[in-house]
Amino acid sequence: MHAENQKLYAGSGYTYENGEWKAPGSTTPSKGGTVGGLLGSAVNMGLGMAGSAMGGALQGSRPQGYNPSVDYGDLGSNQVMAGADWRDVWNTVQLRDQKAEAEGLTKYQNDATRAMLMSYINTQKAAEEQAQRELEAQEEREAQLQAYYEAARDQIAQQYDQLLPGLNQSYDEAARQAYINSRLAQRDLPAQLAAAGISGQGAAESTIAAQNTAYNQAYNDNEMARQNALQQVYNNKLNALAGNSTQAAQAMAELGTQLAAERQNILAQQNAMKNQAVQNFINSGQMMGAAGSLPTLAGQQMALDQAYNNALLQQQQQNSDREYWLRLWEGMGTNGANAAIARALGIPVGAIFNAGSYNPKYY
Repeated sequence: MHAENQKLYAGSGYTYENGEWKAPGSTTPSKGGTVGGLLGSAVNMGLGMAGSAMGGALQGSRPQGYNPSVDYGDLGSNQVMAGADWRDVWNTVQLRDQKAEAEGLTKYQNDATRAMLMSYINTQKAAEEQAQRELEAQEEREAQLQAYYEAARDQIAQQYDQLLPGLNQSYDEAARQAYINSRLAQRDLPAQLAAAGISGQGAAESTIAAQNTAYNQAYNDNEMARQNALQQVYNNKLNALAGNSTQAAQAMAELGTQLAAERQNILAQQNAMKNQAVQNFINSGQMMGAAGSLPTLAGQQMALDQAYNNALLQQQQQNSDREYWLRLWEGMGTNGANAAIARALGIPVGAIFNAGSYNPKYY
C-alpha cells in the first residue's frame, strides 16, 4: 500500500518534502504577501511621485482637529472633481496627514492619492500665481501711462507759468517808461512854453492837465494790454491742459479695453489649467484602476486587512471541510478515495487513507 500510494501521489504531481506530501500549487496565505499584492503599483507610483508633487512651498496654517470618521482621501478627490480652490484641497491633505499619523499609517502617507491631490494643488497654485503676476503687470502699465500724462500736465502748466514773469516785466517796463515820460514832460514844460512864447498860468495848467490825461490813458492802455496778454496765456494753458486730459482719457480707455481683453484671456487660461488638472486627476485615477474618488489611507489599510482576513477565513473553512472529507476518506478503508473525496481533498482517486504513511499532517 505504501508503494502504491507513493506512486499514485507522485504521478499526480505531489511532492514529498520534510515528511509531508504537498499538493500541486498549494500555498498558505501570508499577510505580507496579500498586503503587497493589494498595494501594487499604485502605492509604489505614489511614493515615487510624492517628492516631486510638493513643488513650491505652500502657505497657510496647519488645520487642527481631524475627524476620524471622515475619509479625507474621498473628500479631497470630490473637491478636485468639483474644481475646488487649491487652498481647500490643501487643507484636506493636511487633515489626511494628521489622520495618518494618529492612526499609525505614516508609511502609506505619501501614496498615489496624496501625490495626485498635491499635483492638483501645485498646478492650481502655479496658475493663480501666474495670473497674479500678469494682473500686477497690467496695473504697472496703467500706472506708467497715468504717470506719463500727469507729467505732461505738469510740464504744460510749467511752460505757461514760466511765460508770466517775462510778460509782466514787459508791461511793468512800459508803465515805468510812460511815467518817466510824463514826469519829464512836466519838468520841461515851462521851458517849452517859454520857447514857444506862451505865458500865463492858465496855459501851463491846461498843458499839464493834458499831459496827465495822456499819461493816465497810456497807463490804462498798458494795464489793459497786460490783462489781455495774461488772459491769453491762461486760456492757452487751459486749452493745452484740456487737450492733454482728453488724450489721457482716450489712452486710458484704450488701454482699459485692451487690459480687459487680456484679463479675459488670463481667466480663460486659469480655467483651462483647472479643467486640465481635473482631467489629469481623473486620468490618473483610471490608470490606477479607480474611477472617481481614490482609496485613502484608512480605506487602503481596511482593504488590506479585509483581504488578509478573507484569505485566512477561506483557509480555515477549507481546513474544516478537509477534516470532514478526511473522515469520509478514512471510512472508505482500503477502497480508497472516490471521485467526490478526491475532488474535495485534491488527491488522486483510489488513494488509501493511512495517517502517518506519507503525509503526517493530513493522510
